[in-house]
Amino acid sequence: QSHTDTESDNFTRANATQPPTHSNETIKGIILVNVFCLSNSLLQISGKYVMQMDVAAFDLAFFRSVIQLLVAIPIIPCLNLSYFRDIRRQMYRPLFLRSFAGALDYPLLCMAMFFLPVTITAIIIGTSPFWASLLAFVILGDPVRNIEKAAMVGSFVGISIITLASKGGEQDDAESGSYADVTNAEITFAILMAVLSSVCIGFITVMNR
Repeated sequence: QSHTDTESDNFTRANATQPPTHSNETIKGIILVNVFCLSNSLLQISGKYVMQMDVAAFDLAFFRSVIQLLVAIPIIPCLNLSYFRDIRRQMYRPLFLRSFAGALDYPLLCMAMFFLPVTITAIIIGTSPFWASLLAFVILGDPVRNIEKAAMVGSFVGISIITLASKGGEQDDAESGSYADVTNAEITFAILMAVLSSVCIGFITVMNR
């Protein structure tokens, strides 16, 4: 028994000195998240640029969906996966809901960017982690800490102040001038579209898990 306890202590000390086995995966995950954020920012900027050339928001969203489909079709067989056979029947409904939210997300974002500057739209979209936490609590049963609840309230108050202040005529930059004729109703509509887009992103995050 003493020999067993000694081996157990040695095993515990050896594991304590080793780094966690998931550390490399965590680093990869952080890098991929940052790459996603960068690509998403480029997506919003390019979308805003194209819409200024009188390209409709739904045309842009449709073109994006077609490109995604054309990219996904050859990638799936390269990963030795089947288009439908590898999907379990009980996952059909969650997959449909996740796909529906993904298809709805970008048109909502485009409608928001039509009336709001990219920076303000990006700030509102940045609330998606809070929506993900809330939806994870409802769908997955993940706990929501008090500090997260306080952060949700604080973020929405801050976003409301920043968004409404961006409409003011006291700004001197060119971007402010291009939005001088936007009405309060249009701003309210755009904010609602951006919030719904953020909710869709949060829901997609939860469904991916």
